[in-house]
Amino acid sequence: MSVQYVTLSILGSMIVLMMLGLPLAFVTMAIAIVTTLAVIGPDGITLIAARMYTFVMEPSLLAVPMFVLMAAFMERSGVAKDLFNAMYVWSGRLRGGVAIQTMFVAVLLAAITGIVGGETVMLGLAWLPCRNCYV
Repeated sequence: MSVQYVTLSILGSMIVLMMLGLPLAFVTMAIAIVTTLAVIGPDGITLIAARMYTFVMEPSLLAVPMFVLMAAFMERSGVAKDLFNAMYVWSGRLRGGVAIQTMFVAVLLAAITGIVGGETVMLGLAWLPCRNCYV
């Protein structure tokens, strides 16, 4: 199979499956398995399983529960609400200003900590209760 054909079939099947309303996680998993079977064959499934195992055994994932705990502390204590109020005042009622500033905070936290998944979970948990207050 040519690379162009495989790429177009992946893109087309992703669009079709997403338009059917399937979650992105299941769409990418199904496309990865089907494409691996079509291109590599049954031996490719062992490659997928090995890659999943090495990803799960990554030591940096140990910090993710601490980010969740930190977000829970921020949300329960009211610190997150105060921070988002300050961001709202600072953005000067710019539509989407708090969301833009939250993205900048996410980039800074990812650069500082080096764990993108942990800070994404933390900011998501802290931002979700406050997101409709600043529309």
